[in-house]
Amino acid sequence: MVYIVRYENYEVTDYYLDIIKDAFLELGYEVKNTQKIEDKSQTSIIVVSTIIDVFKYYFKGYHNIFLWMQGIDPEESYLKHHSIIKKTILELITYFSLKVIKGVFFVSNEMKNYVEKKYNKKNNCFIMPCFNTSIDVDSFTYKNKYNKNIFTYVGSLSKWQCFNETVELYKKIEENIKDTQLKVYTFSVEEAKKVLKEKNVKNYVVEKVSPNEISTVLKEAKFGFTLRNDIAVNNVATPTKLSSYLSAGVIPIFSMCIRDFYENTLDKKFVIPIDSFENIPINVLKLCKEKINADDIYREYQEIFSTYYNRESYKENMKKWLGGILNETKNK
Repeated sequence: MVYIVRYENYEVTDYYLDIIKDAFLELGYEVKNTQKIEDKSQTSIIVVSTIIDVFKYYFKGYHNIFLWMQGIDPEESYLKHHSIIKKTILELITYFSLKVIKGVFFVSNEMKNYVEKKYNKKNNCFIMPCFNTSIDVDSFTYKNKYNKNIFTYVGSLSKWQCFNETVELYKKIEENIKDTQLKVYTFSVEEAKKVLKEKNVKNYVVEKVSPNEISTVLKEAKFGFTLRNDIAVNNVATPTKLSSYLSAGVIPIFSMCIRDFYENTLDKKFVIPIDSFENIPINVLKLCKEKINADDIYREYQEIFSTYYNRESYKENMKKWLGGILNETKNK
């Protein structure tokens, strides 16, 4: 039996764990989603998405544990709480977790390299970026999509998402390109409006939309922002927002410190990496003015979804990886 520990309201986690679930099912295992494991069988396989769960279930007697490492918890904790004590405790738990698990799912090569170097431990690992959607053909032909310079921001106003910096960069674009608009989709509507007013942005819309509505509202956007500061937490990340943008035909403007996505799209014309919040990227000005063929963007993004965001390919390779580990475990 394979138990996948899930929690409520984690859309990204669910999509990723669904791929893992499908891989186990196709390997012939019985799989159960749960929030709490009661089975005491020593042969049970456990898939968890936090290092705390590794620690908890290992000491309950479960030793066939796989960990999905979405982020680097000690560093993320320090950003939120600025507590060296909490960071140190999480580092110890991470070290212990990496020592006892059967295998780990990393979201980027950058994360693999960072974790291995920091903890001096090479784990049996599988690398798959975070994504939660497939390409939507109709979005690329939405009426006047590439004739209007509509920019969008999707997300919270948490400091690490760099909303203020995004607004400041958009303001410079607005001052240089006529007839632009910024559409902000966030649950913090009033706070976002306050920032936009303070920065003297002229043409904007702020709305609260549910996760299920995001793909619909993105159909009318031409550009989408994903800006980040150049720190370890962002270096190892693979934001799902980028896959959401690409799936809807939205040209991403993103910080190149998001290294995995940057390295996997180096040869693409319709992605715009930036290394600074200060200057308007030349490609933004260029793509605002030139006529864009929707078919060209679709072909380019389809290639990304056939490689970097290819669910079936990851599942097949994951089956081989899991099968190798589990066969080795059985033979011991």
